[in-house]
Amino acid sequence: MPTDTASGRTAAVSFALQGVAWSLGLFGLLRLGWIEAHAVLPLTRLQAGVAVGIFGAPALPVEATLACSGTDALALCLGAILAYPVAWKKRVAGCAGGIGLILCLNTLRIGSLGRVAASPEWFTTLHLYVWPAVLMLAIAGYAFAWMRVADQPSPSATARQASSPSASGRLRPQPSRRFIVLTAAFMLLFIAASPLYIDSTLVLALAAFIARAAAATLGAAGVSAHATANILSTPRGAFLVTQECISTPLVPVYLAAVCAYSTTWRRFLVGAAFLRPGAGASINKELL
Repeated sequence: MPTDTASGRTAAVSFALQGVAWSLGLFGLLRLGWIEAHAVLPLTRLQAGVAVGIFGAPALPVEATLACSGTDALALCLGAILAYPVAWKKRVAGCAGGIGLILCLNTLRIGSLGRVAASPEWFTTLHLYVWPAVLMLAIAGYAFAWMRVADQPSPSATARQASSPSASGRLRPQPSRRFIVLTAAFMLLFIAASPLYIDSTLVLALAAFIARAAAATLGAAGVSAHATANILSTPRGAFLVTQECISTPLVPVYLAAVCAYSTTWRRFLVGAAFLRPGAGASINKELL
């Protein structure tokens, strides 16, 4: 059932909240020290080795670190799939396909960046503009397509629905066509405008403010942390908060959802008020 009805919007809100919870939980799990050391980093280096086999040796020495792992994209994709209300067998199959897709794309990303490492202009363009957008569009496209396929009932389920009208009334938050179209349109605008915010000194100043705010928040929680300019230092290491950390492809996706599912101007303004740089973003570079 589309989310254009009141009941559908309620199901969509529930799905969105569960998706955020799953994504944050997976992101935190993948960032645990033991998981990073024994699973994420070896897998990233394996992808780097496969990339060398496909693209050849990089133009300059390139080290595959945790920043190259693609765990942010993985957590986002799996979170959306695990939150979708279908049978767990379908969710597991969807997760397997999502993991395979992201690993393949991330391998291509590492290989292409290695080939252009000698050209700062091409490296910056691919690293900051092209690949983040490609990954986000691929995740959105895969998740939407999987939802459509997962909602196709099996022959036995079709028979049960025919004999039980109440069984066919189950609400599922299928993404509306309007949301999908707006997501694609806003994503293209986001890509076109990326040179404006990536090199913006104002956005860099905002990144420094966010680093200081994060340090204050961690300090209030009892964690030793401090910020110098846009570098956040914690007991686990130092993290660089850059322009791309606070202007992520999640912004156009969120804006598309607000535009697609706001039934009144009041709801639209409330939703837009929560659209902030850095919403849903993570610090993307650890200083090694």
